[in-house]
Amino acid sequence: MKRLWDHPPFSDLKQDWLRDADPNDPNAAYARITTVGAKKYAPIIGKDLAAELDIIFLRQQPKGQLIGAGGDIDNRLKTLFDALRMPSRGEVQQLGRAVAADEDPLHCLLQDDALIHRVNVQTDRLLKDADQHSLVAIIQVTVLVTRLTYGTITLAGD
Repeated sequence: MKRLWDHPPFSDLKQDWLRDADPNDPNAAYARITTVGAKKYAPIIGKDLAAELDIIFLRQQPKGQLIGAGGDIDNRLKTLFDALRMPSRGEVQQLGRAVAADEDPLHCLLQDDALIHRVNVQTDRLLKDADQHSLVAIIQVTVLVTRLTYGTITLAGD
């Protein structure tokens, strides 16, 4: 996620967006870096944006088998969504020192998984020698502008 800020259109937004969110600073309206507990996070999708996810799960099971030994699809998606979002204050407290060595700020896709507006899931067979629980997820993210403003116009496209 960190490398996305080095490429357009996010490189054009980096100066205004990739900084600490300060409610007392009127120039920080689009700032993404948020402190949760003692840790800082930099989600790409936050205020005025949403995401659509197209996911391909490559697994050792036959194509289309959504429920199997590795867990059913809703549990897999919940785990994936949790991994893509900033943790809650309670989750940060529960993890404690386990996150001390993480990047600061830790870059993630979503401020909150409620910002996912659409999900499309496809499954196929993983053709790599791996154990039966191995999974490769290919995720295409479409960024949606939910409110057109000066700060989001770069992402609005045509």
